[in-house]
Amino acid sequence: MSADGFRPAGSGSLDARAHVRLESGAGLLAGQQLADLPRMEDGALPIELALLSLASGNTEITARGPLHITASGALDGKVELQIKEIDGMDKLLGNLFPEGSTLPASLKGTAVALGTPGDDAEGNPVIKVPLTIDQGNFKVGIVPLGITIPPLEHF
Repeated sequence: MSADGFRPAGSGSLDARAHVRLESGAGLLAGQQLADLPRMEDGALPIELALLSLASGNTEITARGPLHITASGALDGKVELQIKEIDGMDKLLGNLFPEGSTLPASLKGTAVALGTPGDDAEGNPVIKVPLTIDQGNFKVGIVPLGITIPPLEHF
């Protein structure tokens, strides 16, 4: 799924891509129900986040890693964020939050403080940030980010 040049509520544009893998997920295209996909022993649905990318200008935030939806419908997992051109991170994220929100600047500050420098696959400098999602609550290390995805209903 991709959305290039998407114009969210903010003043800029945003390119977004999401690629996920589900075991036997092709059956969903033929009408199979999500509840019928293969599960882990504890009833969770495994999801491989192959790529989540948000980009605006030269700034790009990517995420990859294993996730799962628990039997109660909550999102759990650990992914690595890579932030290219971190100086524009708050502007990019500002497109996703209401005008005047302080969350984009706080998220940028957390990434600067807790991230580690590295290179992406193409050799570009990035900041790498380990992101944990626990029962839908996002955190870096022990620092909660104030972002929560509610559990899926009827999962």
